[in-house]
Formats: sequence, C-alpha cells, structure tokens
Amino acid sequence: MKTHAIHSNEQTFPTIVKATAVGGIAGYAAKYMLPLTSDEMDDEFKGAMNIIKTESKKAKAKSIDSIRKIANKTPAQDTFIKMVDVENSEGLTKAGRAGKMKKVLEEAKLSATDKIQLRSIISNVNEKAGEMFQRCAKAYEGAVKRTRHTGTFIAAGAAVGFAAGLIHNILRTDA
Repeated sequence: MKTHAIHSNEQTFPTIVKATAVGGIAGYAAKYMLPLTSDEMDDEFKGAMNIIKTESKKAKAKSIDSIRKIANKTPAQDTFIKMVDVENSEGLTKAGRAGKMKKVLEEAKLSATDKIQLRSIISNVNEKAGEMFQRCAKAYEGAVKRTRHTGTFIAAGAAVGFAAGLIHNILRTDA
C-alpha cells in the first residue's frame, strides 16, 4: 500500500461526480422500469383496465361478425360460427358446452385442411383481441408511470451513486 503526502495532487472528486450522475440516470430509468405499485393500481386504474377489456371484447365480436357475414362460408368458417354460438349459449354448464362443442366438430366432418383453417381462424380472432388488450394496457401502464415524480427517482439514484462513489474512494487502495 502506498502512502501519500497530505497535499497529494490526486483528485477524487471526479469519481464521486461520475458515480452521482450514473446513479441519477439509473434512478430516472427506474421510474419506468419498476412495476406499478398497489397504490398506483387504484380504482381508476382498474376501471380503465375494465374499459380496455370491454373494447377488446368488442373487437373480437366485430371480427366474429365479419366472418358471420360472409355469404359463401368454408366448412371451417361455418364450424367456427357454430362453435361461437355454442360458446355464447346460456344455461349450459362447462361440461354441457364441451359436449355440444364436440358434437359440432363431429358433425362438421372437416378435412385436414379445413381443420388447419379452423385452428387458424380461432387463433387469429383470439390474437386480434389479445393484441389490442396488450397494446392498450401497456400504453395505460406507461401513462401511469409517466405521472410518477421524476425528481424522487433521480434524487434516490443520485444519492446511491454518491454513496457508492464515496465508498469507492474511501476503500480504494493503490498497490
């Protein structure tokens, strides 16, 4: 370990400044990276999520209606519409729905290509609604995160960075 004279020309200040700046930047990034807290997911947030769910269900219903309006449906499209009707029928238990759904599929007698088309239709309709929900939910979460107080996160990050720089300078040894 080297010993230094009291009036050393070695500057430790830039290390602390750099660490503080990096800490402040990390604090700013943490504002957007940290998940929402339970306080932020209040009734207003839950209400907005319910509206987004409702709108995505409407989008799903629209795409189903567009298939329903096709004049000359393929066997897969026709089977899909029958499956949707079974799914939307009231007064059936889960087991009753499953039985009716199985009956619809058996009565359709779909070929291999029709079965592939049916799976494609089902996944496309579900993906449209799911993607819409995900996009809108992420956008709303981002909006909630943008309302967080930036100064608090920057100050906390800068304080941690300052402490890390100071500790680094204190514990630094020159070999």
